[in-house]
Amino acid sequence: MAESVSALEAACEEYAGRTLIVEPLYGYGWCHPPGGPFGDHGTPTPFHIRVERLYTYKGERRGVLARVTEPGFVYDGFWLVSMTRHLGEWNFTDRPANYNFLLCPEEPVEGKEEDSPEYGKLWPVWQLKGHPHASGFGRIAETLECCADYDAKRQSTDVRGDFRYVGTLRTSRSS
Repeated sequence: MAESVSALEAACEEYAGRTLIVEPLYGYGWCHPPGGPFGDHGTPTPFHIRVERLYTYKGERRGVLARVTEPGFVYDGFWLVSMTRHLGEWNFTDRPANYNFLLCPEEPVEGKEEDSPEYGKLWPVWQLKGHPHASGFGRIAETLECCADYDAKRQSTDVRGDFRYVGTLRTSRSS
């Protein structure tokens, strides 16, 4: 495992055009538009995405740009951007990454580090389009079983110490 990067393996490029599943995780809570089915911070149920492409940030494959494809789901048709959260090299089968997620109804645009200098030191910068927006945490994999198998492997080998965060930034929100 690479210790100084937070990236997806090169083989993940082959997932463009394929459907994967998102396993939402609680983390620090999800942020949703007020009045939605999950309240302001509830964790949604698993949902499917179609990967449009992987993207790189500072020379690393940091995540996917995808469309939510879950009929009846409040975010069906929304765009999803994922950003790897931990140092290491990840995939969608036996090493599913934990991600930050951003969701918006119109295709987001990749920004530049200088668009948000503090945030951009650690995290890819994206300009979300349309309203409402949502954000949260979770994993992306071929199946939920891939996530469960990885969890079981980690628990049985006691490798919990292998998760090191990319970093933390304190940001303020303007109203």
